[in-house]
Amino acid sequence: MKRYLLILLLALLPVEAFSQAQIITRRERLKDFGQKMTLVVLTGNELYDSILRESVRRVWTASAYEFCTSSDFEARMTSPQWYFLVSVRTLHKGEAGGGTYFLTLLKGGAPELDKLPEVASLPVCPADGLSGREGTYMPAIIGCLQRYASEYASGAKTHLVRRRILRGTAMVDTADISPEAMAFAQKSGTVMTGSGIGDKAMEERTEGCLSTYTITGTPGSFCYKMVFDAGTHELLWLGKHRTGTSGRPAGFLKGDLRRFR
Repeated sequence: MKRYLLILLLALLPVEAFSQAQIITRRERLKDFGQKMTLVVLTGNELYDSILRESVRRVWTASAYEFCTSSDFEARMTSPQWYFLVSVRTLHKGEAGGGTYFLTLLKGGAPELDKLPEVASLPVCPADGLSGREGTYMPAIIGCLQRYASEYASGAKTHLVRRRILRGTAMVDTADISPEAMAFAQKSGTVMTGSGIGDKAMEERTEGCLSTYTITGTPGSFCYKMVFDAGTHELLWLGKHRTGTSGRPAGFLKGDLRRFR
């Protein structure tokens, strides 16, 4: 009897009583991206910050933006009126070295970093130090974050990584390939190797070419492997594996190279 009485009382409640408890979806929460200011958080590392500044100036068009310090970020992070592009150091359990810096797009609204709504995140460089290739690939990485956020906010179906079938001429930098995969690459008709060839294709936006970029630190750290369309700078594939402790070297492995068609 009590159960039927409860159902009857709920049926008599006005609709407004339920609207206040409406669940806000992630897409609903992030739909104002582009209307809000994005604050690009500088790290204090002069060289890294100079690359970050230049990369943002080159590609960021989705919203108004400003550069800010980490202190500014901490003071404003509780407000949902801001979006933040932050360099976050990620270190997995048991991982050796200093980990990896991820460029992460967040929305304000919480007092702690790990509680802020995350829009998207991609690895950008080893936390132990720069490789010297960040100036070529950071603009593309920021562009991917921006594109994904804009499409997601508009309600479109989108993916941060575009697709997994890699068609085109693969320009694999010698710094990106593991020793075990080098012989396979040299026999392959779809993989070209050489010092700086992928970076040059990215900088010149060479159509029909795929450029590779790896991010790895000391042995025992994770190696992140990325493939970009050199012409459009879209991210086509992203993979990772642990180095050192599992016996696998850094760089693209033979199995990774088989993805190229």
